[in-house]
Amino acid sequence: MRRWGLLVTALVATAAAAEVSVDISPAGVIDLHFEPTSRGPWTRVRQDQPAGRILNEGGDARRDGWPAFARNGATGAPEVAWAASADAGEVWASWYDGKAWVAARNISQDPTVELNPDVASDRYGNRFYSWQMIDAAGGNGIVYRAMRLDGNVMSQRVILAQQDDRRPSLEVDPVGDVYVAYEERDPWDPITSVAIDWIRPARAPNGQVRCSGENSPDLMRAATVRTQLAAASAIVPNPQVQSEASRLWITWVDSPTSVGFVQMLGRGTFSVPQYRAFDPAAGDAAARAQIRREVLAP
Repeated sequence: MRRWGLLVTALVATAAAAEVSVDISPAGVIDLHFEPTSRGPWTRVRQDQPAGRILNEGGDARRDGWPAFARNGATGAPEVAWAASADAGEVWASWYDGKAWVAARNISQDPTVELNPDVASDRYGNRFYSWQMIDAAGGNGIVYRAMRLDGNVMSQRVILAQQDDRRPSLEVDPVGDVYVAYEERDPWDPITSVAIDWIRPARAPNGQVRCSGENSPDLMRAATVRTQLAAASAIVPNPQVQSEASRLWITWVDSPTSVGFVQMLGRGTFSVPQYRAFDPAAGDAAARAQIRREVLAP
């Protein structure tokens, strides 16, 4: 089985749009390119790229949403999800099969506006997606859906929360459970919280998720952590779920000068929140990197 290296060459910007292409080095490293970065104007992406290596040609001109990347747990090849602007924000997904991107699939299939998708994969190659939906009344909710490795079968759409919930991030733990973290605003509480949902997908003996119509994931709220951010603040928690070396943790911006985090202690349970300071002028990335080092330390 071929393993892919994955290099993403861009600065993540939450309010940008993108076209994605792929290079393959002689060593088998896949190099993904997308524009724009947060520092420059729009440009065409890698004009020398053959069409088979461009995922959403013209996505920059259409203002497609910024793509979310993951590496497939079974094949190692890149997985991408994004919100397309041309169809009222439907969420689309594709993956690289070693020669070309497979035909993009509409995974949201809903008349509401969708944005801010994320994608993760387990060791069996199952794909898990979450995104933010905006309904006709302007309410924000979080949607979850799963797809088998073959890409032919998907689970039903499940609305995890529909209070005022935004910007989901998800990952898979070592036993295959899925954790989704997102920003939650309570109309009766001036403070923003970070919600963590725990999903235990139903699986066949071969590890593939059961996606029949009667399947509903075993879902529960694992934690809700209040931040120090006012709901009206221009700063957002931007929760991020990370899983590495059999450990899973969640970080978020807790205040203008601190990042909070919790570690998974066992299935569905997390540590007491801890906090690390950061310099607002430098941003929160260094604090999140420090937390990663602490979590992974022997």
